[in-house]
Amino acid sequence: MKINKLLLLMSACLGGAFYACEDSSVKDDFNYQDTVEFEREKMVFQENADTVQIPVIISGFAKNDVEITVEVRRKEELTAREDTNFILLEKTVYIPKDGSATSIPMKIIDDHVVNPDRSFDLVIKSVVGAEKARISQVCRVVIANEDFWPLVTMGKTNYQTTEHDDQLVIPLTAAGIFYQPTQVAVQVNSGTAVEGTNFTIDRKNFTFDNEHTADSIVVKLAPLELQEDCSFELNLEITDGLPGKVKTSKVVIKDVRKFVGFPSEKIKILKNEKDAQVPVVIGGVRSPRDLVAKISVKSSGSLVEGSDFTLSDNVLTTKGDTVLFTTVHFTTDGDLSGDLIELQVEEVTGGDIDETIPAATLGVVEGVEFNRSNWEILSFTSEEPSAEGSSNGKAIHLIDGSSRDDRGLGTFWHSRWGSEPYGVLPYEFVIDMHEQVKVGTVRLYRRQPSNSAVKLATIEISDDNVNWSPMYDMDFTTTDPDNSKILDLPTVRTARYIRLGIPNRGGNGNTASLAELMLFGLPLEPK
Repeated sequence: MKINKLLLLMSACLGGAFYACEDSSVKDDFNYQDTVEFEREKMVFQENADTVQIPVIISGFAKNDVEITVEVRRKEELTAREDTNFILLEKTVYIPKDGSATSIPMKIIDDHVVNPDRSFDLVIKSVVGAEKARISQVCRVVIANEDFWPLVTMGKTNYQTTEHDDQLVIPLTAAGIFYQPTQVAVQVNSGTAVEGTNFTIDRKNFTFDNEHTADSIVVKLAPLELQEDCSFELNLEITDGLPGKVKTSKVVIKDVRKFVGFPSEKIKILKNEKDAQVPVVIGGVRSPRDLVAKISVKSSGSLVEGSDFTLSDNVLTTKGDTVLFTTVHFTTDGDLSGDLIELQVEEVTGGDIDETIPAATLGVVEGVEFNRSNWEILSFTSEEPSAEGSSNGKAIHLIDGSSRDDRGLGTFWHSRWGSEPYGVLPYEFVIDMHEQVKVGTVRLYRRQPSNSAVKLATIEISDDNVNWSPMYDMDFTTTDPDNSKILDLPTVRTARYIRLGIPNRGGNGNTASLAELMLFGLPLEPK
């Protein structure tokens, strides 16, 4: 009996020892050296993304399941609100045994309202089975706005008609997403043309939605003989529905006289314009065929015809055209500012003409800066839509003219870096100026102050967005004031479209930024 009791006692002790060893091994299986953290310290999601995932990773491989609990940290400056702007579908998740990652599912609530980007901080509150990382236990989550106000436009900012026309049809186009029907009213600002006297508009109210995005304004013209050109403005005003953007158009009713001559008494020529095309206008002649106008030099100041310049295409024969061009070719180098050339209509044959506008003075001038308010970014290869904030990063900031003396130096474009796909050289932008102009000078500003500086940029211009001029390099090895680069084109070019490039050469890197693009020159004559 004593022996049996002794054996039972030893057995109990050994069993207790085995139990203690097994308990210790379970503790080792948790491997407290493993750490749990967010995969990224910042994540950006579009407001219309619906359900997204916020990744959580573990360093190493835990030998048992790891439990992770998260919570939302409220800060006054962070405007995203739980259950209003987003819903965390799970706040406690698990990384399974021998696993490496999990994610927090989140549903984004799209309010269909234009607003600044919203954000909040997601925090790892507790971890069971591993350590909580000290560095990446907070993830800044940004909900990027993707809503834009509807845009209603009248196609162009300038329309022309004549006193002989019965009516002018101006197209109305609506773009964007309409979450409800939008009503637009036409407002008339009479100038030298008076509503009810020179023109009438029968219908001034229009409604647009996602299925009805086009309409037209019909301007009926009065059958009056004008003594001079007259004009008025049309404005669009959204009267009901979501706020949106509209634009203004100017309408010019041309006085139609039978004349041959220059569009104005003074015609400007850019200083680097070697072949200046001077317009000669035939007005009021419905079929000006076989009309011949001879153009000659009346005076040239200090310049000598045949030595400093030559006049070509000076015998103009029209085959129905209403605008012809004579060409002044400058053979001298140097600054011609202040020199004047006066051209004249020497003789007109073959047409029933009321009058001639016999002379025009050509003045060589510096180019003026073109207004960018009507410019449009047609395409781009990369932009940062949200990580630079609501007023930076996007391609439109290349031409926005925002702040800093209205030159646009207060905002900037940046290549994409905040979320995939990241920006990779080369970068390209195509811009529509919505009018034909004569371009003499290009000026490009880098971000103020320089950050992710572009070393080399390229400029091309086009009349039709198909055929492009030779590529001009803008080398920032040396810069002009305000960290800019000024390029005087070798010859003046006529253009409507601009293609700005950041090539994969010249020391450029994938991370790039620019502040503003400007062009200088003159509008085409006649307008």
